Amino acid sequence: QDLYSNKPVNSLADLQGLKMRAYSPTTSRLADLMGTTPVNVPFSDVAQAFTTSVIDAMITSPSTGVNNQSWDYISHFTTVSAWIPKNMVFVNQRIFDKLDQKTKDIVLAAAANAETKGWELGRQNAVDHTNILREKGMLVTAPTDELQNQLRAIGETMVNEWLAESGETGKAIIENYKQ
Repeated sequence: QDLYSNKPVNSLADLQGLKMRAYSPTTSRLADLMGTTPVNVPFSDVAQAFTTSVIDAMITSPSTGVNNQSWDYISHFTTVSAWIPKNMVFVNQRIFDKLDQKTKDIVLAAAANAETKGWELGRQNAVDHTNILREKGMLVTAPTDELQNQLRAIGETMVNEWLAESGETGKAIIENYKQ
């Protein structure tokens, strides 16, 4: 997930007062912490929202930007790598436990293969789609150190807020993640 805007963004000060697309409580909180005004806009309305100045910025993936031809209505793409969207498959543990060992091994091997290929494909898509954004005329830039540090601080704030709500379970999840 990266930052789209109609002007260069070198620090959060460049976003002050802008209206940023928000689509969940988490992205609304992010917009608040970035100094922008969160505006709930369904993605199907993003192009019109940009062209009518309902929003000035958004965070979404390079793939989404390509799929929706964002170069038609926005000029700047900053590769902030805010987070990586993930897809997951869940299995009913009781049903899985009833499988014979050979079937369990096949399912686990397929899952490991899908995970490896999914990460590889995700990385390659991000590179390929960022290149398409550039080829279509968007100004693609890496974040400045200042912006990256400011976004990291926001991330720490959001994790701490989540930990305050999630208690020991959340703490265990974060400790496991950091390992």
